[in-house]
Amino acid sequence: MNSIIIDIKSDIEQIDGEKHTIEMVTEAELFEKNGSIFIIYFESEVSGMAGCKTMLKLSKDTITMTRFGDTNSKIIFDVDQPMTSVYKTAYGDFDMKVTTMHLKSAIDAINRSGYLEIEYQMVLEHLSSSHNHLMIKVRS
Repeated sequence: MNSIIIDIKSDIEQIDGEKHTIEMVTEAELFEKNGSIFIIYFESEVSGMAGCKTMLKLSKDTITMTRFGDTNSKIIFDVDQPMTSVYKTAYGDFDMKVTTMHLKSAIDAINRSGYLEIEYQMVLEHLSSSHNHLMIKVRS
């Protein structure tokens, strides 16, 4: 595995118009397996998920984000296919629907650099709805 640094920026706009941005820089691992690129890192208090491990799997037309820890979820970002799943938290489990509007990744696993960008709508059990823009820059 190869250690990298990732810069994460997440812009979130709630349905009521409230906006906030989360930014963090952290160490991660990057590797390639069976034609997919994997990035694994630990969340921090900045993201509100301290101690959670996040794994990103970049495939040809999809990006899968899997979280392990106090918060467990699996989101498959695919512009052609909205997805439903269960978002498991310490406060209970919530039905989740994710619709991906924009998806782009340009990661060079050999040079350990590049970026990925995801724009998506997330609805949690009709309790919360947000428009999200996630940008991750990879550097060695």
